[in-house]
Amino acid sequence: MTVPILRLRPAGMADAARLLAWRNDPVTRAMSADTAEVDLAAHMTWLERSLARTDRLLFVGEATRTDEPVGTLRLDQIGPGVWEVSIAVAPELRGLGWSGKLLGAGVTHMAGVALTSRVRADNDRSLRLFEEAGFARVGEVDGFVFFRREAP
Repeated sequence: MTVPILRLRPAGMADAARLLAWRNDPVTRAMSADTAEVDLAAHMTWLERSLARTDRLLFVGEATRTDEPVGTLRLDQIGPGVWEVSIAVAPELRGLGWSGKLLGAGVTHMAGVALTSRVRADNDRSLRLFEEAGFARVGEVDGFVFFRREAP
């Protein structure tokens, strides 16, 4: 039996400080659609609303051996049976393969629906990540590459 390396758990208000720190990391911001820094009050409002939404799933990925939070996975329903994937890895853990594990867990969790993502055209690591996970490039607009993975 293979022990999973990563588990997803639903994010909660107790994760607010960690999620804000990850969101405001300069590299994360540079690769995001919205590159502005977020203040605490705006983040708390966003998180509270996000957790109440039925068309958004927000997870924290944890290393199973240590329970260490390694990143976040957000899934937003953008249409019937279509969800957009967003991933952020803890800055100190970048380059260790956690983004692929988060994406893989998201694909497994969302089996049966189509998944999309938008990636900055200059984010070579994320472009490769989605291609290697079976996502097809479906377009490019305003410096973003759009990906889609159909439901199996």
